[in-house]
Amino acid sequence: MRCIAIPYVAAQADAPEFATAGLLLRGGQAEFTACGAYDWLVPPSRRAGTFSEKDRN
Repeated sequence: MRCIAIPYVAAQADAPEFATAGLLLRGGQAEFTACGAYDWLVPPSRRAGTFSEKDRN
């Protein structure tokens, strides 16, 4: 199972419970983007089709 961790308080990012996350967004929710999460979950080499840069912005 893959895990994305988004600490509510950035200072908590070093807490042990976040250490096992595959993707840790240390800056909290402001650092999250759907495209970034998708890129991490489905690497480009495993995608059937790709979005153009225009579609991503």
